[in-house]
Amino acid sequence: MKCVILAAGYATRLYPLTLTQPKPLLPVAGKPMIDHVLDNLTPIPGIERVFIVTNAKFAGQFQKWADDYRARKARVDFTHKGFEARLPVKVTLGVLGCMTMQGPIIQWVTDHRKHHALSDQPGDPHSPHVGHGDGFWGAARGFAHAHVGWMFSNLGMEQGRVYGKDLYEDRVLVWLDRLYLLWVAISLGIPFAIGYFLGGGSVALGLEALVWGGLFRIFLYQHATFSVNSICHMFGKQEYRSRDEARNNWVVALLVFGEGWHNNHHAFPASARHGLSRFQFDVSWWVIRTMERVRLVWNVKTPSGDQRARRRLLPES
Repeated sequence: MKCVILAAGYATRLYPLTLTQPKPLLPVAGKPMIDHVLDNLTPIPGIERVFIVTNAKFAGQFQKWADDYRARKARVDFTHKGFEARLPVKVTLGVLGCMTMQGPIIQWVTDHRKHHALSDQPGDPHSPHVGHGDGFWGAARGFAHAHVGWMFSNLGMEQGRVYGKDLYEDRVLVWLDRLYLLWVAISLGIPFAIGYFLGGGSVALGLEALVWGGLFRIFLYQHATFSVNSICHMFGKQEYRSRDEARNNWVVALLVFGEGWHNNHHAFPASARHGLSRFQFDVSWWVIRTMERVRLVWNVKTPSGDQRARRRLLPES
């Protein structure tokens, strides 16, 4: 699920990208479930902790260029291992992701990993297609569930460590999660402080700035991000083969800085780039590419031309 910077990261070993068609997630004897999940999401042997920009690409898509700076997210997002980053970059992107108020990092990532592992199948946390009935009302119930209802049915959390054992063992991520309410307070405190000081010490203007620059901003961007789960699994084009109903929707892509190229993301989940065609708007990718050029991140993963050609369903636009 969309979304801005949720993560950056580091890896223990470097291997070339080998994107393959996702395989059904079946239990593997003698192998921890999390390893099996990660192998299916991003088959890059040996990499333990790397973050990418995914739903999850930028978790806060620049906080409206300061809050719109999130997750793909993380979304950077510790989900798919799309690039590597040094510790200061990892921490910075993690804090920015938390400031978008889409939940602590480990919760967000485990939700997103479960979504990819079971996408549009029973067990998917926010599929609009499973268990909602047929016809118009079934589709309406599915849309509402995928957009926001799922957070009320399971509190928006994947409980346990099945999809996040590696995250719980990362002391930096655990530390960031424990301070989650601090990052939220800072996210709301910044617009209050701006209004307070520019208003000559007026608490009323500070509160007004908090409402419009904090709460209203978060409300709008949350629903833009939620649209990746709902709209992008129901409306749009499927340009590549994937094992679900994920679709590319250019309107959502504009709202969430590239996260709306959701079929691309599900076809190539390890890719740090979602807008794979020339005219597919993807600000998150531009940010990652810029960070790569100034050597803040490296080992950035994108699918090759041959890999894209093997999965392509529609001619490239």
